[in-house]
Amino acid sequence: MKTDLNSLRALIQPHMMDGRDIIDVPLPRGERGTAVTLATMSALSLDASRSPLIRGLAALIMERPPRRFGQSVQSIWDLAREYIRFRADPLHTERIRTPERMVAEAVTLGGTEGDCDDTATLCAALILCAGLRAGFAVAADSLTRWDHVYAVAFPSDGSGSVLTCDPQEQTPIHALTPARRTSVWRIPEVQEVK
Repeated sequence: MKTDLNSLRALIQPHMMDGRDIIDVPLPRGERGTAVTLATMSALSLDASRSPLIRGLAALIMERPPRRFGQSVQSIWDLAREYIRFRADPLHTERIRTPERMVAEAVTLGGTEGDCDDTATLCAALILCAGLRAGFAVAADSLTRWDHVYAVAFPSDGSGSVLTCDPQEQTPIHALTPARRTSVWRIPEVQEVK
């Protein structure tokens, strides 16, 4: 049974679905392109975490106490899996949909679509709303380019392990998505975690 999002209708603003909420990111090649994408995703996640619509969604899915670190991340994973259908970006374009647009579509249309960066950006915004620290894991099966990105959560107090939020690949929250190489980046500093 899907989470009922109807209580969020009043928080949807017209600008959330007017075309300014889909960002085409011009990408330099290589690692610089990855850094530009992650910086854009980080800024969008931080901005969205202050949005009444995203905060309302976080409150809705976190309302069942008690909320421990893992329960919060699992609730976000479950919601994203329920409402987001994968859709690749156009060829040679890095397109990022704002979390507000994705939630507005989920509320008004019963679902939304996006690729891994869209899903990761929304999940990271919800992780931030849950009072946790968020970041992104980039993964690759090749040594020359990154293929995939997903959200990660860090405990607020700095203790414990990183939990992942990759509903697209259906990876459990206690495991990194299988890849030949993975790097984890924190929000807002967007610096690689060693």
